[in-house]
Amino acid sequence: MNKIYTVKNIIILISNKFKKSNIFYGHGSLNCFDEAKNFILSYIGINNNLYFKYKNTKISNILKSKIFKLLYKRIYNRIPVFYLTNRLYLYNLEFFINKNVVIPRSHILEIISNKFTNIINYYPNNILDLCTGSGCLAILAAKIFFKSNIYASDICNLALNVAKKNIIINNINNIVLFRSDIYKSIPNINFDIILTNPPYVNIKDKYFLPKEYIHEPSIGLFAKNNGLEFINEILINSINFLTNRGVLICEIGDNYNKLINLYPNIKFNWININSKNKNVFFLKRTELKKYKKYFVKKL
Repeated sequence: MNKIYTVKNIIILISNKFKKSNIFYGHGSLNCFDEAKNFILSYIGINNNLYFKYKNTKISNILKSKIFKLLYKRIYNRIPVFYLTNRLYLYNLEFFINKNVVIPRSHILEIISNKFTNIINYYPNNILDLCTGSGCLAILAAKIFFKSNIYASDICNLALNVAKKNIIINNINNIVLFRSDIYKSIPNINFDIILTNPPYVNIKDKYFLPKEYIHEPSIGLFAKNNGLEFINEILINSINFLTNRGVLICEIGDNYNKLINLYPNIKFNWININSKNKNVFFLKRTELKKYKKYFVKKL
């Protein structure tokens, strides 16, 4: 007789299997239980916030069989959970995810959800999400700042297709998508806010990362010049696309020491995001203008 599993039971079971495995946590979870929870809830289409409501829901044998097939791929092929389920929930929004985009995990999402508190004191007219990938930053911004014009760009057409699908899923009507290599094809518009989570993992580290990372698109993950290739380009050129009151908000991953060593004369404004790590900064246009003389055009 087949054992009857509930959502809670199967999460605990899979959590124990993850605990005994060699998988890496870092694509939306930091431990085996959260990994299992993300896996099951995203696969069956339940928002994480509704776990307690549905934890005693029974899992059919057919669904259980499908789950265990995916479990094998997670443990032995080291495929991140959200590439197996093709679905992810963030801030009560649903996102379609595939291997054409990096799995969303940006700290900037929290900054947007806090309405840019302590960064701006006005309602932004135009917001740009540079290197949008799945479109998650742009979509959350569009939901919260529904009167704003949101623009989102990426160099990769495959990523833009995913972003377009997510815009439709979330019924967003104030986002314009376009293809651009950083600022090269950005419309002639000045933005109150530029958000960017560019590729920043040092390409020299590519073969030393956990196996999960080989499943993410290299174009959205890696950068030359010690990981600062695109961050530096964005620092140099953002001044040309911001309004006088505009702000650049940029995520840099673990590149804090590299960045401050490159630019010791620049006082970056680091944003506190429930973490001791300094991985997101903001600079106002006035500050970018002030520090322009220090920017290194060729690394």
